[in-house]
Amino acid sequence: MLSLVGSLLGFGTSFLPTLLGFFEQGQKNRHQLKLLEAQAKHAEVLSQLKLEELDAAADVEESRSIYEHAAQLARSNKSSFISALQASVRPVVTYFFFILFATIKGLAVYVAVQEGDDVSQAILASWDEETKILFSTVISFWFGQRGMKSIRKARNGKS
Repeated sequence: MLSLVGSLLGFGTSFLPTLLGFFEQGQKNRHQLKLLEAQAKHAEVLSQLKLEELDAAADVEESRSIYEHAAQLARSNKSSFISALQASVRPVVTYFFFILFATIKGLAVYVAVQEGDDVSQAILASWDEETKILFSTVISFWFGQRGMKSIRKARNGKS
């Protein structure tokens, strides 16, 4: 009887290293999986930083080429009148549309007051969300697109 128990015990313990090997391999696999996940997160962060770097480089290159093109136009024109006319197109168009915009908004406030609204309520009603967007777009066009980029990132939650 004792020899039978000894045989069973010997036979059962012969599987023990294999079972421990399975558990050890499971531990190694979990560790390897965590390592791969960390590497994937690291690669994602690096690619995002690379995209932002390329974006900034493109902005710099765009600004440089705009200034270079304007300087080339100024050098190629023999007439100072033509150069001045080319340089004044955007500002004149901007002034015209701003005057048109201010006139329309002013008339909207005037009509609202004539219909019995309070002046402050009429002004607030005319300064709606679309007007704010339009105004910020025009300002950012003239004073740089970096402001609009940060606004878009904040709106999309990419901070």
